[in-house]
Formats: sequence, structure tokens, C-alpha cells
Amino acid sequence: MCIAAYRIFKASQEGSQSS
Repeated sequence: MCIAAYRIFKASQEGSQSS
């Protein structure tokens, strides 16, 4: 449930925070 949340979060940011 960590990667999934991160995946959604990143998608929401749309590469706003390049990690």
C-alpha cells in the first residue's frame, strides 16, 4: 500500500516533484 499510494500521489503531482 506504499507504492500504490506513491504511484497515485506522483500521478496527481504530474512530475511536479522529480524524485
